Amino acid sequence: MSSLPILALLLLLAYRTLPAQGYPIDYITLIKEMRDLLNQTPVLPKGDLQTEDIFILQNKNFLRTNLEKFLEAAENFKNKTEQIMKILPEFRTVLPTASSTEDSISIDENDWDDFRRKLKKYLDSLLKFVRAKISV
Repeated sequence: MSSLPILALLLLLAYRTLPAQGYPIDYITLIKEMRDLLNQTPVLPKGDLQTEDIFILQNKNFLRTNLEKFLEAAENFKNKTEQIMKILPEFRTVLPTASSTEDSISIDENDWDDFRRKLKKYLDSLLKFVRAKISV
């Protein structure tokens, strides 16, 4: 038996999660990985996010600008966000360019809980966007 069919099968299995559009990255798995990282650090929650923050985090028009804000804010928490900082830039390739940055999310400087809560909500929106993109 030739090893060529086995190699082809292995390659097929390795790329089984590729969406129809040919995205080379499994974005859903990356989002789940970031959620797991955010849940590792126990913190006392401050309460619910404000309505305006939720709107900005869930609005698909702000996905790209919010991504940039989270990348910028992650610099304040390098010891906690090293892996997240490696994952987040991967989404630049699938998010549309923002028309404006004036309505992007505001993250309190050096407030890990604020960063964590808002990033979790943002990841929900990002997951919804990615799933819609994949199913098209």
